[in-house]
This record gives sequence, structure tokens and C-alpha cells, in this order.
Amino acid sequence: MNEKRPKDLIDAIEEIAARNGNTQEVGEPFYRAFLEMTAADVERLTIIVMLNHEKEVRRLCGGKPDERGIAEVTRFSTTSITIMSRGLAMIDMFGVYGMTARIGPEPTPDTDNELSGLSDRIAPWVQDAVRRALPWLLQQPQARQATLSL
Repeated sequence: MNEKRPKDLIDAIEEIAARNGNTQEVGEPFYRAFLEMTAADVERLTIIVMLNHEKEVRRLCGGKPDERGIAEVTRFSTTSITIMSRGLAMIDMFGVYGMTARIGPEPTPDTDNELSGLSDRIAPWVQDAVRRALPWLLQQPQARQATLSL
């Protein structure tokens, strides 16, 4: 087990997610898929994360697509994708980001080391996506999801 793993937090997330039936299978092919992402894959995930967390994105950037706002949203989005790479969150078939409990093995030590560097590797791609998408998102009416009739 990875010594750096915040076990109590991860166990709590998985317990709550499992209680709600939110699980996903993980294993080496799952982890490798994140390690093999292209810039286009990262851009799609970044935009989905930003749309799912629109209120938080607006708060983080202070409603402005300036360098500080781009940096904050980049950090948030990179962290969200990194959490997904560990199997603790996913985007479901409806495009909704949510926490999950893993079913399957933790990554091998070699894969774990590679995953530890994932955020540094994808951060420039995430930043490019945020730089392009944030101005558009901020021009949209706020809380679009709340205006949908259910």
C-alpha cells in the first residue's frame, strides 16, 4: 500500500460511495488508460469537470478569466482528473462527475509511481483547456442546471 495514501479520507469516500451504489471496477487496464491519455482526452475531461462544478469554477476564478482564475480552475480540474485516475471518481453515462468506491486492486508500485506524476504531466493540457473554455463558461447564464425543468 502506498505510504502517502490518505487512508482515512479515501476509506470514507469509498464507504459513502458504496453505500449509495456508486462503484467502478479498477485494475491495471483502468489505471493505464489514464496514463495513456492524449491532450484531446484531457481537454474533454477538463470541460466535463468544469461544467459539472460550474458554481465552484465561478467561485474559484472570481468570475474572471484572468491568469489567477485560470490557475485556480486548472488546479481544481487537474486534481479532479487525478482523483478519477485513482478510481475514486468517475463521469457516469449521463456526464455527471461523482465519487465512487473501487472494486479491484490498487495499482502496482510501478503504476502507482506513474500515477503520482500524472497531475504534473497533464497540467499544461488542462491549463490550455481551461484557458479556452473558461471565458465561454463565464458568458453563459449562471446555474444553468438549476433552470432545467425536471
